[in-house]
Amino acid sequence: MSTDVSRGAYVDAVGSHFLRLRGGGLTLSPVDADRIRAWHDRGLPMELVCAGLDAAHKALRDSGRARRPFHLRFADRWVEELAASWERRSLPPFESPRPREGGLERLLRAVREKEAASEGPCRAGWSAAAHALRRLADDPAAALVEADVAQAHAYLLALPPADRLPLVRRTMETLGGRRGVPRRTFRAMLRASLHAAARRHGNLVQPSDLL
Repeated sequence: MSTDVSRGAYVDAVGSHFLRLRGGGLTLSPVDADRIRAWHDRGLPMELVCAGLDAAHKALRDSGRARRPFHLRFADRWVEELAASWERRSLPPFESPRPREGGLERLLRAVREKEAASEGPCRAGWSAAAHALRRLADDPAAALVEADVAQAHAYLLALPPADRLPLVRRTMETLGGRRGVPRRTFRAMLRASLHAAARRHGNLVQPSDLL
């Protein structure tokens, strides 16, 4: 995996996101800054790390321990899980193995079964994933990534406005303002966070995780 964001910008952006989630503090501790630098040096995309922080923070809230300080080390598990998933399925410049021969066909059948068993926004998500798998059948690596993205995006669009708008608003509030983060990077962070929020809302499994 790789990242084209400079080390300093990466630490600033991820650190700002962490401090917003924690709800306090103006600067990172040296230990936290070193942990973020290590993520950068491994090539973990910034949006992946921020999505891991979001998931860890939500898990802390859901556990009933929301009053406890949110430490960056608590997010390691979630960041590592996302990293392992991206390493399996992401597009260049990220390197990942292609599906085994026949794997995409089996995945498409599994996705169509999910589509048939679902309804409403969930069905729309699975239908979009199936369409992406068929459209990009000649490029399996791209098909996996596009199916994941298409599923979450279609689910969001199919939600009634009364459900979609609060979901989008909460996600944007969690991210906070752009505050010096490059516009392109912030959009990637927002997109990744929205897709993660959509899957949680619909209790959806990513298509690529069905392989």
